[in-house]
Amino acid sequence: MPKIIDIDEDLLHCLYYDLGISVNQIANIYNTTHPTIVNKMNKKGWKRRTISDALKGDKNPMFGKKGKLSPNFGKHFSEEIRKKFSDIKKGTQTNENNCNWKGNKVGYAALHIWIRKNKPKPEVCEECKQKKRLTISFNNNLKKYTRNINDYRWLCYKCHNIYDLNKRRKI
Repeated sequence: MPKIIDIDEDLLHCLYYDLGISVNQIANIYNTTHPTIVNKMNKKGWKRRTISDALKGDKNPMFGKKGKLSPNFGKHFSEEIRKKFSDIKKGTQTNENNCNWKGNKVGYAALHIWIRKNKPKPEVCEECKQKKRLTISFNNNLKKYTRNINDYRWLCYKCHNIYDLNKRRKI
């Protein structure tokens, strides 16, 4: 447990805001822990810097590292790796070709995103044939979400709600 220390508020304010020293560095100066400094600042109602504010300009570890100073300078990637980078940019690493592809073990939200990308959206509702705002509706009696595009329909909100109510009544 860190020892309780008395930190001068003016000095803390000067170190953090004026000199731009990080909370961890201030904690090291006072020989205490990060949470101790943060709690002190919270009690005073002081706003903390965002990460982007804290790493602006010369505080950014990559600041000024161009050419020979760049971490990638002088590194040569094999033809295979360069082709892989190229394929990723071209979009060939999508769906089944992607190493992170989960198939039918995907979650609810990700599956609906995939369906929206792969099932063409018609101009009208597939049920009432009216031109309204459409949403994806699951249309499978097995109650198991799959990547079968035919298990989904584009319905307007009214038809979607009617379909869901009828489905619940059958249960």
